[in-house]
Amino acid sequence: MKNNRDAKFIVVIGARGTGKTTLCKKLALKSLEKNKPVLLLVIDRISWGQLPVIEHTKEAVSNHTEGLKVLLYEGNETLELLNFFFNGLLILDDCRTYVSNNLPATLHQTLIRLRHRGVDTIAVTHGVSDVPIKFFLFHTEIFLFSTNDNLMRDKTRVINHHILMQHQKEINEIAKTDKYYYRVINLKK
Repeated sequence: MKNNRDAKFIVVIGARGTGKTTLCKKLALKSLEKNKPVLLLVIDRISWGQLPVIEHTKEAVSNHTEGLKVLLYEGNETLELLNFFFNGLLILDDCRTYVSNNLPATLHQTLIRLRHRGVDTIAVTHGVSDVPIKFFLFHTEIFLFSTNDNLMRDKTRVINHHILMQHQKEINEIAKTDKYYYRVINLKK
């Protein structure tokens, strides 16, 4: 099992059509190449096609040890099932839909447990304002694509806000000629 310090918590932020899903698919393939299972939490299957869906049971999630499976979000009970996933990659696609800015204590504990269980987590969202504040505390990396955010209104929510703002400004400028451009940032350094 991975040491909890080695488990990653990646936040992927970008406007629609910037390449977030493509990046996540590449990261999922890398995980699968290392024989690590991938669990994809989604509200619908539109972006991910016809992937196999996992049952909403503790047994099904804990027995998911290879390949990629989709867990369809059906309320907070679905988030509880994440406690039974080990040693793989968890992708929280469009996390603003099921995770509010006030991260429930149960989900906070789940995220801590996932790190201790060797689960790398990727939280995907369209803008900085959609990212729960505690995700900025958990993050090991932020993959920042072009966004439409007004970061001035978020300056009290994000540590090292000025660094994120500078990167966003530069990325948005580059994205005028390369819409898939992104940077990997760590705001805690």
